Amino acid sequence: LARAAEARLSDFTAEELDNADWAFSRAGQRQLVRKLRQRRKRAAGAAAAADAGGGAVDVSGVGRIIVAGGGIGGAAVAVALQSRGFDVLVLEADASLDSRKQGYGLTIQRQDAMQAMGINLAQDDAPSTSHYTFSADGAILGFFGEAFGDKSKVRRESDASGRFIHIPRQKLRARVVEQLRP
Repeated sequence: LARAAEARLSDFTAEELDNADWAFSRAGQRQLVRKLRQRRKRAAGAAAAADAGGGAVDVSGVGRIIVAGGGIGGAAVAVALQSRGFDVLVLEADASLDSRKQGYGLTIQRQDAMQAMGINLAQDDAPSTSHYTFSADGAILGFFGEAFGDKSKVRRESDASGRFIHIPRQKLRARVVEQLRP
C-alpha cells in the first residue's frame, strides 16, 4: 500500500495528503510520511503563490454588502469579503454570542480557510479523546474515552500536526467574529 501511495503522490488532494500522512504515521511508514509532508509543503506554497497573485479585487463599483446572520457561516463570509476590501454589514438577531445554545462541537479537517482569515484554532483545540452526551440544559448524561486519563491532560494538536481540530461551535463562532472589522 505504501509503495502504491508513493507512486501516486501527485494525484492526492490536500485533504487526501492530510489523511494519508496521519494513517502512514500511525503505520510507522516514516519515509513515506516525509515524502507526503514535502508534497504538502509544495502544494501549500503553490496555492499561496496563486492566491497572492489573484488577490487584487476592484471593489470601487460595489456598494455595501449585507450578510444575513452572524453565525459561523455568515461571519466567515463577512471576514473573507472584508479581507478582499469589501464594505460588509452583518445583521444578527442574537444580542450576544452566548444568548443561545450553539449546538454540538465541530471537527475542523482543513485549517487553510481559517488560517487565510487570520484565525489560529490550535489554542482552542478540545482533543477528541473523550465523547460526552449532554442534556438540553448542558448537564453531562454520560461519557466514554480518556476523559480523565494521563494522556488527555497533555494532548494538544499543533498547527503542523496535520490532524483535525475539535472545537465547540460557540468558540469557533467567537474566533471568527473576533476577526470582523466594525
